[in-house]
Amino acid sequence: MLALLNSPGYSYDVHSLIKAFYPEENVRIVTDEPETPRISVFVSSGDVKDGVRVSGMIRVSAPSPEGVITRERQYHDEDRAGVKNHLKQVLYETLAHVTGTELPWGTMTGIRPVKVPMKMIREGTTDEEIADYMKSVYLCSDEKIRLATDIAHRETEVIDTLEKDGFSLYIGIPFCPTTCLYCSFTSYPIASWRDRTEDYLRALRKELDFFSHHYEGRKCDSIYVGGGTPTTLSAGQLADLAEYVRERFDLSALREFTVEAGRPDSITSEKMDALRAGGVTRISVNPQTMNDKTLGIIGRRHTVEDVYRAFETARAAGFSNINTDLILGLPGEDEEDVAHTFDKIKELSPASITVHSMAIKRAAGMHAFLEEHSEIKSRNTKRM
Repeated sequence: MLALLNSPGYSYDVHSLIKAFYPEENVRIVTDEPETPRISVFVSSGDVKDGVRVSGMIRVSAPSPEGVITRERQYHDEDRAGVKNHLKQVLYETLAHVTGTELPWGTMTGIRPVKVPMKMIREGTTDEEIADYMKSVYLCSDEKIRLATDIAHRETEVIDTLEKDGFSLYIGIPFCPTTCLYCSFTSYPIASWRDRTEDYLRALRKELDFFSHHYEGRKCDSIYVGGGTPTTLSAGQLADLAEYVRERFDLSALREFTVEAGRPDSITSEKMDALRAGGVTRISVNPQTMNDKTLGIIGRRHTVEDVYRAFETARAAGFSNINTDLILGLPGEDEEDVAHTFDKIKELSPASITVHSMAIKRAAGMHAFLEEHSEIKSRNTKRM
């Protein structure tokens, strides 16, 4: 599906919202006139004064059974965020009319839903005022507004128990066994970079030194080692990194120390023992799917059986707090495949499950793959 947009600065938002209405379509945003654009989006520059657009027009056109539907809206005194909200509202209203579909989260794409009520709770806003705002600005359903607000309250309660001057530490390890088809993170195959990992770790220790001085006198609430796949490092490197963190930071108030052991093919008993001895309390084993065929498509060099072995290895080392990441909308998967994945995950009984919705990023190899293999679709349905 081609969508013509005259203002490339809004490409991500327009693409995400169109994709939400047409999950099985390969949506492409273009800024030059194609032969037959399915959807046309126009944002006028309007008049700008002191960095604020004081006037402008938004126009969206899309075909429907009764002919081409066009909706327009004028806006006044809006910054870029305000214009973007108007644009997404007009696009949403047009596509909802054309498809006969409403989205539970409305126009909330590319944003963590709880972030909005959390900020408003901190400002003293009532739940009723939050609901009015989320409904008018993001067109959210009542069910999702209640869900986001409830979780925001729960998160607030947890945050309020943390150290007043505490902080969380994120450590990135940019290496993986292989690069997954959907991935757009900064990550490099460990086989090509193994002789440079020590260079990276030396630089990382320098950065940890800086932050330990910068946050001197403050206590670390949580540590998250992500990537990439941190467990592509050797057991010795993981042990040294954990020890270095313990030496440099005050961990007397530490609530959680998480390490992404995301790829089952990177997990060994030696590495799990090293992490436990290093004070790690939580790991994440991330198969993304429990279907071997899909694992092959997305570039994973492990099997479903390897996931079972990874859990056994982690539990043998003493880990009980294990998270599992899954992605809905992986290429070629349908509802039956997703049901199979959840049946298998229930057998593993992780402490928590994180479910991601497939988002095909511009920097990921998934774009080219789907174009070359038109018979394989990325589906993400409400039933899934």
